[in-house]
Amino acid sequence: MKRQFFFLTVVASLFFCGCSKSNNNTAKPAQTTSQTFTMGNTTYTASSTYRDNADADIVVTSQDFIHHISFIFSSAPVAGVYDVVDYGTPEIGMQVKVLGLIDVPTTTYFANSSPGAVQVMLNNGKYSIIMKNVTASTTTQNATIAFTINLSASFSEK
Repeated sequence: MKRQFFFLTVVASLFFCGCSKSNNNTAKPAQTTSQTFTMGNTTYTASSTYRDNADADIVVTSQDFIHHISFIFSSAPVAGVYDVVDYGTPEIGMQVKVLGLIDVPTTTYFANSSPGAVQVMLNNGKYSIIMKNVTASTTTQNATIAFTINLSASFSEK
């Protein structure tokens, strides 16, 4: 719950303070090439990525700064294939949690468990991530599903 609140706070601060420059920001912005992520039936161009939590968390933001996809690793990821785990499960080793976030109206989609769904590549300190279609819902696995979508992503940092 703390991490979800943390990410919602990060996303909200990006939305409200996205254009200001501050030396107090611990996130490291890095532009992406013309890459995309998909939430439901809509594909968004990834305009920037932000790393936080000692590079263990990677947030990809759309050009409208309203749609985001977050990858939560247990530590800074290494190249390899990762299993997506349910949000309520601690991520360890080659596992990752994935969230789809919409700021207006505020909606969080939690990716469901999916083995081998995320591939991470590392080239000169820059990440490329490809995630195949995974199902995500507005509630965690143990609660009633209110709404379900598919998430996918393919992006590279410059």
